[in-house]
Formats: sequence, C-alpha cells, structure tokens
Amino acid sequence: MSVPPTPQTRYSLPPTPHQTRKPGYRCLPEIHASRLAVSGSLRPKLGLLLLLVVVLVSLCFILVPLLSKISFSSPKTRNIPPLPLFSLFEHLSVSSPSTILLSPDLILSSLAMVGSSLSSNCGELARNSSSVRLAGRIFMERKRKARQSRLSRKCPGVEEEQVDFRTKQGSARVGDWLQESGVTDTLANTDIGHTDTGDSDTDNTVIATVATIKLHLTVPSAPQSTPGHWVSPTGSLLPVKFTVLTGQYKVASLPTYTTVLLDTFRDNLELYLLLPHTKSGQIGHITWDDFNLGSFGTTHLEILLPPISLVSHVTLSPSLHSLGHLSPDTTFTQHTSLHLTPMTSSHTNTSQAAAGESHHQSPGSSSSSSTRLVFDHSFVLVVKEVDQDSVILMGRYSFPS
Repeated sequence: MSVPPTPQTRYSLPPTPHQTRKPGYRCLPEIHASRLAVSGSLRPKLGLLLLLVVVLVSLCFILVPLLSKISFSSPKTRNIPPLPLFSLFEHLSVSSPSTILLSPDLILSSLAMVGSSLSSNCGELARNSSSVRLAGRIFMERKRKARQSRLSRKCPGVEEEQVDFRTKQGSARVGDWLQESGVTDTLANTDIGHTDTGDSDTDNTVIATVATIKLHLTVPSAPQSTPGHWVSPTGSLLPVKFTVLTGQYKVASLPTYTTVLLDTFRDNLELYLLLPHTKSGQIGHITWDDFNLGSFGTTHLEILLPPISLVSHVTLSPSLHSLGHLSPDTTFTQHTSLHLTPMTSSHTNTSQAAAGESHHQSPGSSSSSSTRLVFDHSFVLVVKEVDQDSVILMGRYSFPS
C-alpha cells in the first residue's frame, strides 16, 4: 500500500463518485452581498427620518418670515410713562404730615431749564384756562447771568428774570412776583429771595412756581353738607362736614386703594381719588395702573368728600438736594391751590339739569342701591386732562385745617 505523498492528501477522504473537488480559490469563506447592504427592514425608517428632516427645514423657511411679519403688523400697546416725581412726592409725604400739593410738569420744566439731572425735557404743561393756571419764574443772580448767556433750555410757561439778591429790592422781587401771580399768603412770600450764603462769589438761583386749579362741577350736588368725622392717623375722631356727590362714576377696588374717577368738570378735567384701605396715613406705592380704569364699568355711588379748598406752599429745595436733583445754591418753592366748587340745584337751569340727568342723577334722586364711599381719612388726589398722560396736580389730602 502506497502512502500519499503529502499530509493533506494523506488525511483527507477521497471524494465520492457524485462529488467533485473544488478548486483551491473556491475554498475561501463566502460572504453574501445582502450582509454588506442595509437590512431591508431599516429602509422605511430611514426614509421617514429623512422626510421628517426635510419637512422641519421647510417649515423653518416658511414660518420664520411669516411670524416676523405678524409681529410687525400687530398693534402696538400704548407706552404709558411712569408717574412723574413720585419719589419726590414720597419724600415730602414722609417728612410732613400736612396736606401736600404738587404740579409735576411745572416742576420738571423748571428743573430742565436749570440743567438738573432729574429732567432734561420740558414737562407737558396744560393750557391755561378758567380752571387751570400754571406759571413759573427762575430768578438768577446778575453775575451768573453775565457768565452764562442762557439757561440749559427754554420751556413754555416758565420765564427767566435776572435780579441782584444783594439789594433789598432784588431780595424782595420773588415775593412781589408771587403776589402778582395771586399768592396772598404772607408767610409764603417771606424771605424767599434771601439766599445769601455770606460768600459774594456764590451764585444764587431762586425758582418759584404757582399752580392754581379750580374744579367746577357740571352736575348738581347736595345743597347741604353732611356732618361726620375725620379719622386721624392716631385714631382720634375730628368733626368735619362732607360734600355729597351722587351719580354714576367709575370705581375700582385695588389691593391697597379704592380708586374713583370724577369726570364731571369743566375744561375737560378729571379728578382721581385714591382712598387707602388702611387709615395709618401712609400713601403706599402708586403707579399709572392705579389710574387705568378703562376696563371698569360705572357704579352708582354716593361720595362723601371733605371740603376741598386747599392751599399748599412747599419748599422743594431740601428734598431735591437730598435726592441729588438740585444744586446747593438753588432754592425751589412751589405754591399750589386746589378748589372744588360744587354746583347746587339752585344754580342749575333746566337745560343743564336735563343734560346732567342723562349721565348723573341728582342728589335728591339717590337710589337705595347706591354704594356709599366716605373719604374720612388721608387720601391721594390727582388732577389731569381727559385722555392725557400728563399730571396737572398730584397731592395728599390730610385733615382740613
């Protein structure tokens, strides 16, 4: 028996008759082509993923320009300016318990003219009428006038005058102007122009402003006053006579205030009354939202108001100095008066009564369903023109003296 010449042939079985030996290159391992390709079950998923990406990209190209056009074409909300000089009003309210009245735009115009950091623009002064009179004058030392040809700017309603405060006539000029402007209070006119610091090189400036507001009711009020009591911050009761106004008015009960809008005055004026819920005498924080009563309806009210015939003489210099809004060599004083004149039934003719009954009822026809609101403790009042964002007068009403 012969031995196969090689080990491979030696240990391999001989092929059967129906088998043929494969060539050597066919002995390599076989890899099917389907294993190198993506499985057939993954193809639909990849197709959906690619379709989703295409849809998202298309939506981005379509929606971004569309949304930008919608944002530009949408109506813009009215920009409501902040309540003017409220920081000054708060400072004065804390330092004094008495009644305080301010004319914010008149103060802003005066400060803008002397180059104060508080205001660089003139205030929006209301047009003088039979109900409103606003005037201001800046008295400047002559020697300052020689070095400074003009003020920072000119504002309507505020004039400039050069005086010599070192003379008796110049020192009394401010008081004379106040008397010419209708200020008869001798205490308010005393020593306003005496701003001499003892240094002849010191420049002195005196700013004096006068605001007179008369609110004339166009609907009749109760012919007789109603006796009542005023509640002081300490809780003591003081006798007072209230004026009764009855009619349809807008009222809003806010978290800290009850706000009432009286819009029955001549010369397109309106009066906002903010009655705090507490009787501690603190005014709290006030924003323009407290005066936005557009979404509130009218309510039949019986309003009891103390006599509103107020005169306020405030020296603004200490507060403005402490707030850093006025130079130390400038004196600022403001004299403000507010008078509410009721219209009794005897002063109303037939045509006026007919016009008033269309919107407000007379006091005699007060219905039992009316809500009574008594202003028997310190409250805030604001006078402005209808549909205007400027404030003519802002104040806090304390016990009537």
